Amino acid sequence: MRSESLFLSMKILIVFGSLLGKTKRLSVVAGMKLKDLGNDVKVKDVRETEINELEYFDLIILACSTWDDGQLQFDFKPFNSQLLEQDYQGKFFAVLALGGKKYPHFCYSADILEKSIESANGKLIIESLRLDFDHDEPMEKCDVEVVEW
Repeated sequence: MRSESLFLSMKILIVFGSLLGKTKRLSVVAGMKLKDLGNDVKVKDVRETEINELEYFDLIILACSTWDDGQLQFDFKPFNSQLLEQDYQGKFFAVLALGGKKYPHFCYSADILEKSIESANGKLIIESLRLDFDHDEPMEKCDVEVVEW
């Protein structure tokens, strides 16, 4: 993580939406790194996460890929709709997004989630990580980028 002092002794929830397993893998990698820094970390599939769970964590990381023409991963859409109805004044967030630079709306899921967090009065504490993922590349490249983030 870029500023490791920001991520010490926190209760962190990583919520991921993953169709092919890549976003899940990167969420687990991020969770392991944050645990190594001394945090209490929970990694959950967005389909198994209730919106009210977010209130019990210091930091929420939303991990989502971009599909079609700049859309959220399918499972993330209902969660995002619920997020827009909340007030998370003072709650810390971060966003991890996967996408392909060959598409016109590269990692637009990050933009959507950032706007939702802002609308819910949440605070982004670090610049969103936008990963260019080519299905022919080994996942280890993205693992390194997540750990460095």
